[in-house]
Amino acid sequence: MIRTGSSTAHCHPTTAFQDAALMSGFFLRYQLTRSVFRAQDLTAHIDVLMEERMKVGFLLVCILLSLAIGCSPVVKPTQSSPQSNQPKAQLSPDKSERGTPAEAQAMLQKAVEHYQSAARQQALADFTGKKPPFGDRDLYVFCLDLNGSTLTAHGAFPQYVGKSVDVWKDADGRPLGKAIQDAASKSEDGSIRYRMINPISGKIEPKISFWRKLAEDVCAVGAYNPE
Repeated sequence: MIRTGSSTAHCHPTTAFQDAALMSGFFLRYQLTRSVFRAQDLTAHIDVLMEERMKVGFLLVCILLSLAIGCSPVVKPTQSSPQSNQPKAQLSPDKSERGTPAEAQAMLQKAVEHYQSAARQQALADFTGKKPPFGDRDLYVFCLDLNGSTLTAHGAFPQYVGKSVDVWKDADGRPLGKAIQDAASKSEDGSIRYRMINPISGKIEPKISFWRKLAEDVCAVGAYNPE
């Protein structure tokens, strides 16, 4: 019992306990409410971060695609050549891929006639340029200067024209021009056998060349791999 002035107040333990419990309940609910608000704020913050991250990722993807498209080579559709649909020229059934010794002799005769009818320099230029009919498969005309020591025409190796015959050798290293000049000093015509690179096949093959002595030159036509 507590005395205050003239009145007396009674303090019951049960009432005090109920008040404490009520205060604790208010405090607990307050704490739970704050926790809920904090959780909601955190969730909202995480959602914002995820949204921003997705925006950045989408932007990066767009940038990479733009770079890839900009750096990719533009492939133009290939157009077939207007000649691709045309049939390729074929050899006649009675004409092989190689010239024969008989065909070499026939070409030499035409070369002799052209040399005699046209100017010398014109004929030699035609032989080197393989002007028809002085170039057929692996058949061609070559000429040597009788009064000097140079090659004056060559249908297969034009780079030899004007060079010394000493540099013109067969596949075995023998001086071919010198051998023809020596033979021409003893006869008007003849033939010579040797091995030489075939300009068509790129292989070293046996060859027979038929030559004829003309005014200032010795001209010849040879057939590779004669049988």
